[in-house]
Amino acid sequence: MADVFVSYARSDEPQAKRVAKALADEGYRVWRDDELPAHRAYADVIEERLRAAEAVVVLWSAEAAKSQWVRAEADAARSGDCLIQVSIDGTIPPLPFNQIQCADLGGWNGDKTSPGWRKLVASVRALTGKEDSSNERSELMAWQYWIDGDFGESGRERRVIRICERITAIDPDYAQAWALMGLAQANLRYAYSGNEELDNGLEAANRALSLDPSIAEAHLPRAWHFAMLGKDHDAREELETALQLNPDSWEANKEAARIFCRQNDLPLAAQCLEKATSLSESDFHSRGMLSAMYLGQGDVDKARACAAELIRQVEGALSRNPDNGAALAYGALSFAAVGNIDRARDWIERALLLDPENMYMRYNLAWPVLGFMDDKELALDLLGPALAKGGRNLVTLAQADRNLDPLRTDKRFCAMMEAAAERVGLTSANPAEA
Repeated sequence: MADVFVSYARSDEPQAKRVAKALADEGYRVWRDDELPAHRAYADVIEERLRAAEAVVVLWSAEAAKSQWVRAEADAARSGDCLIQVSIDGTIPPLPFNQIQCADLGGWNGDKTSPGWRKLVASVRALTGKEDSSNERSELMAWQYWIDGDFGESGRERRVIRICERITAIDPDYAQAWALMGLAQANLRYAYSGNEELDNGLEAANRALSLDPSIAEAHLPRAWHFAMLGKDHDAREELETALQLNPDSWEANKEAARIFCRQNDLPLAAQCLEKATSLSESDFHSRGMLSAMYLGQGDVDKARACAAELIRQVEGALSRNPDNGAALAYGALSFAAVGNIDRARDWIERALLLDPENMYMRYNLAWPVLGFMDDKELALDLLGPALAKGGRNLVTLAQADRNLDPLRTDKRFCAMMEAAAERVGLTSANPAEA
């Protein structure tokens, strides 16, 4: 009998074939309904195979959510404690399955290093008894914190670093863990104030590259190091190397976009974010950034259309963590973009109540308030604490951000920027001079 039963809607058969083949390549016996014997009743065979399978992988999509067969198979797997859920188009599983974790394989092209695939395989291994090593399970946990954690809340980076330190203590040659630790260390140092003496991630990144020169993500801490020193050419070289090594790396595309934005190359930043959003359907943060890139280039219609798609992704994130400040900010952005200003203000109030110390959340509320609501005073109120407490990374973003240009002649904003630049050691509050 098969180890793994794959459940899917008929229209999703190409994706089901890809997933089944990849699982077979991992050494699992996989069954899906293309193997039905001609002499037996469909329902009898399905029931038999479901009972025998150690893991049932349900591929949720808009069509699968409508299928009574897929729902019935998912319900049987849930009752048998062997359900593994995957979204292949960003669809949130229907009730009651939305209360159970779901891996994201939106836009998946077969890359076995993608976070969604790693999550799926780890679950299959756990259910079939072919467990990962403790290090592999810990690496998966670290990547999930990195992807799903509250961006702008430093606990995300600290958790990832602790897990990676544990992994590398057990196995000093675990290159992927060194790369992720370096990226988290770089973000912790540069994104938040008061962390200037912390590790910049270079040692971990260099260790990863010494173990495996093909790891794209290990070049990202190096890129941030050069970017924060104002060495734009060197930063770009690191990013170009990362993207050449793995053009389909979600991390490389997203981090490249963040740095290109600070270098005022909005078209290239948008290109990287378009790629990042295609690689992870649930990544609301990249889509929110993409809306900002469109707005910064003057394409208001495209910015609004992009932001309007956010609410579905945001609701999924909030179902997992109702206090996710980054998700609340981008939800407010989505409502503001479509003209639902009252709803946007409600979400802004909720975000500030639940996560008032998240400075990136404040920043990501300010620019849409300015761009979509034309409320300069509220934007300044939001930016005040962010610029007073944010790290060098946030201040350089504010210097370069074209979406803040309507404030550049405002005395209050100029004073905030001067103080922020001095606090983090930048030579000028003017992006043209910094």
